[in-house]
Amino acid sequence: MCATCGCGEGETRVTTIGPASTKGDHEHPHDHEHPHDHEHPHDHEHPHGATAHRRTHTVDIETAILAKNDELAADNRRWLAERNIAAVNLMSSPGAGKTTLLERTIRENVAGRTIGVIEGDQETLFDAERIRAA
Repeated sequence: MCATCGCGEGETRVTTIGPASTKGDHEHPHDHEHPHDHEHPHDHEHPHGATAHRRTHTVDIETAILAKNDELAADNRRWLAERNIAAVNLMSSPGAGKTTLLERTIRENVAGRTIGVIEGDQETLFDAERIRAA
């Protein structure tokens, strides 16, 4: 699941790093077993000391991060559907053509439907003025 927005399967995994082992022998999954109080040859870096072998703990959390948003969105979809209202959410990078698309859609409204636009530009009113003019 995306940790930012909550999309996906509805679960997330958190891994934390715990304190390092200071003991010679320790318990953790290992592809070889040996005491850690002596040097030994193998083909990978394997430091032995106070900071070696940090312990990790993985916790699976099966919850939707944005569950409340999902509920609100479902309520909105239901409310719109009951009133036979089509809603479109246009999001894209600045300059991608969203306002131009809206202007053209409004001008070519051959079905004569009522069109409402919620403008979300937080910097200027330019796009809102263009939509109003259309």
